[in-house]
Amino acid sequence: MIKILMAMMLFAQVVSAQMISMGNHRKIFPASGGTAPTWDTTSGNSCNPVFTISSTSYSCTLNASAGEMIVVSYFVYGAYTPSSVTVDGASTTGIRQQTLAGSFGTQGAYYLANATAGSHTATVNFASSTGSLPALYVATILGADTVSPIDGTPTGAVFTVASGANFACPSFTTTQTNDLIVAWGMNSGATNVTAGSGYTLHAGVAISGGSGGAYETQTGVTAGAYAPNFANGNGGHQGCIGFAVKHP
Repeated sequence: MIKILMAMMLFAQVVSAQMISMGNHRKIFPASGGTAPTWDTTSGNSCNPVFTISSTSYSCTLNASAGEMIVVSYFVYGAYTPSSVTVDGASTTGIRQQTLAGSFGTQGAYYLANATAGSHTATVNFASSTGSLPALYVATILGADTVSPIDGTPTGAVFTVASGANFACPSFTTTQTNDLIVAWGMNSGATNVTAGSGYTLHAGVAISGGSGGAYETQTGVTAGAYAPNFANGNGGHQGCIGFAVKHP
């Protein structure tokens, strides 16, 4: 009888140890996922002015909720590199900058993570007065990682395509599920662009004189390669900057 009781106790100890081990295993390898960041469409949480007078500095003001990511993007005719891009005077982090074919224009995108709640002023500064009709597009993203929100390596490319042709960002690879896939598309030959299949177009900039651009987004449900694309109604010179925003 004593032997039977000892055997039962030993069996219980083994089962308990296995359950503890399994529990530890689950803690080491948590389930993947998380809530995807979203493009904030709240009124006042973006600004997209077009300036009619050339200058060395361009600004616009928008609201943000606590912890949001502020994305600052610009387009200007000619080949110009900003001397600084700031939000409330604080430096931003560059995502990518590129000059369209034939120096027809320059586009760039920057970000500030973990914004405070309230009003913010985004400013793009240049060392010298830029070409005509520069434009800003500043927006906010909800639910982005507050420390390092960019997942993977942003990409970009410039094109010269015929009327009606699509143009796309080079492929980039995400490392986690539920990223927000983002693309900033510009077209020097049309005042608007159309979102690619599966993407949502967000209000952009229409520059008198025949240029325009916009952002598009989609949720990257799975980790992997993405190459956002745009369609345009007219031929011309285009640029596409693509990147992924991750959740915490």
